[in-house]
Amino acid sequence: MDFIGPLPPTARNFDAITVFVDKLTKQAHFVPSTTSATAVDVAHQFFDNIFKLHGTPTSIISDRDTRFTSRFWQELHRLMDVKLALSTAYHPQTDGQTEVMNKTLKIMLRAFIDNKQSNWDQLLPSLEFAYNNAVNASTGYSPFFLNSGQHPRLPTALLGKPSSSVPTVDTFLIEQATTLALAQDALQRAQDHQEQQANKRRRDHKYKVGDKVLLRATNITIPADSIRPADKLRPQFLGPFTLLEQHSPVTFRVELPPFYKNP
Repeated sequence: MDFIGPLPPTARNFDAITVFVDKLTKQAHFVPSTTSATAVDVAHQFFDNIFKLHGTPTSIISDRDTRFTSRFWQELHRLMDVKLALSTAYHPQTDGQTEVMNKTLKIMLRAFIDNKQSNWDQLLPSLEFAYNNAVNASTGYSPFFLNSGQHPRLPTALLGKPSSSVPTVDTFLIEQATTLALAQDALQRAQDHQEQQANKRRRDHKYKVGDKVLLRATNITIPADSIRPADKLRPQFLGPFTLLEQHSPVTFRVELPPFYKNP
């Protein structure tokens, strides 16, 4: 388990996410939270969202956040007979499963969130469902299937155009179907991005004039940035843009829109 935050505050005053991942099945749960949450608050999140579905685990892996090193957290899990494993600063891969999930969730949120970044807490249920219903590359199965031996049933009303004599029902189902479709698309983008990153580490790509490329957004300012309060959920890459001139084997002049600012 791990935390993502601080994030832009939502209307319900959430500014963080507690992420729980099962190491065996890869099933994940995303719980809206706050950066001020205490060890007691996190314990409530665990019992309200994890225990009710899965019972108690044999062990919990986390980083050395003060909430996980507190006497309350240590004693609580001693009495529950749950082993606590804390990653170290030099070996953060101990909690690698959650780190990978955090990266995936951030990419999904960037692809899904509105420009003001104020609605992310409302998107978590759909993102969680889409993630758990998708085949995981490392297991070859979806987390849902590994946990229950079957995939969750989707109502036909979410798969086609609903037709009801009650207009508000149609509106509700269309909203749910749209949100789920966007969540699935966001997950696909996250998976594609991670595959591209993995491929970059495997081989160098030689670019040429005319190629389309994405630019890392670190030092580029765009108009939408003025209403995006958090860098964590800002797009990491912009584009695609066309390579206009090659100045060296590794440097090019790129065609940028006039409203982009690069210090």
